[in-house]
Amino acid sequence: MRWHLKVILTITNLSIIGYFIYCLIWFIALFSPLLSEDLTLQSVIKDEYFSKGLDLAPSYIGLAFAFLNLLLHLYLIDKLLLARNVVAKIYSGAIIYQNQSSDLKKVGAGFIVFAKLKYSLLMITGVFFYNDIQIFIAALPQFLLFYLLGKLMLIIAIISSKSEILQQENELTV
Repeated sequence: MRWHLKVILTITNLSIIGYFIYCLIWFIALFSPLLSEDLTLQSVIKDEYFSKGLDLAPSYIGLAFAFLNLLLHLYLIDKLLLARNVVAKIYSGAIIYQNQSSDLKKVGAGFIVFAKLKYSLLMITGVFFYNDIQIFIAALPQFLLFYLLGKLMLIIAIISSKSEILQQENELTV
């Protein structure tokens, strides 16, 4: 079991680092001058997210999209750090600890909120401003991944809350 927890910790750490680099790139893109005449924030957003789109949205839409995308991923990093702390406590030997279920609920709810907001951001920006109807299908795998992961975390939180109660009763009995 310790090996599996170590793998989960490693994957979580790599995800945190990866999303941090991703946020750093978006931060640099937001607050740096244009790199060249051909490479603008608008063209990067269209190429990366809405390549099937017909139009290039106004520049303020690109800035708003980049800023909201950056905020969403910073929110995800916060939830991944909380998930890492939960796994680290379990790895250190505290299989059941006080407030474990509330931590797991925060992680699960955070993943679900991230999934819904990211999908909504892509739908609103893609459909209304870039005329990319195919984003409905293209953004679905990431949405489903985080949504289902959040739901699984909420199920584990329910199990954890029951185990916290059983552990408290067991400690009182002894």
